[in-house]
Amino acid sequence: MKRFLISAFVVLFGALGLALAPATTVNALDCDSEAKSAVNAFLNFPTWYRGFKLKANTQGDACILDEAEFKDKEVGSIIFTIALNVLDIVLRLAGLIAVGFVMWGGFHYILSHGEPEHAKKSINIIRNALIGLVISMIATVAVSFIVWRLGQTSP
Repeated sequence: MKRFLISAFVVLFGALGLALAPATTVNALDCDSEAKSAVNAFLNFPTWYRGFKLKANTQGDACILDEAEFKDKEVGSIIFTIALNVLDIVLRLAGLIAVGFVMWGGFHYILSHGEPEHAKKSINIIRNALIGLVISMIATVAVSFIVWRLGQTSP
């Protein structure tokens, strides 16, 4: 019973953490704020268009990419910016998956009932997930630094 309560607490704590993750919302008419924002709405993931200028559409109810900026930039620079943003999204997603594996390994460790073989497998899952989480965090910081250093956005 005690192990069940502990595992239920771990699952509840993890779900609560995901549910309470801060999300930023931006007024659609304030295109400058949205363009300068490093994150947008969903779990603070960066947008793929981070670093590009936005303008209001003809109806004035949404922001769209400013075509004039693309005429001034080289194609390689545009592709590199989008690739860095997509890489940042993928790395952050990998970090979330690693946290899920830590929770999964902890859950299995609790349910191993002292069996050494199952406990060892669970500890390996947790260790590998923590290594993956650290690698993901370091890579995310590196990508954000590169984007900032290139002057495309501020972190």
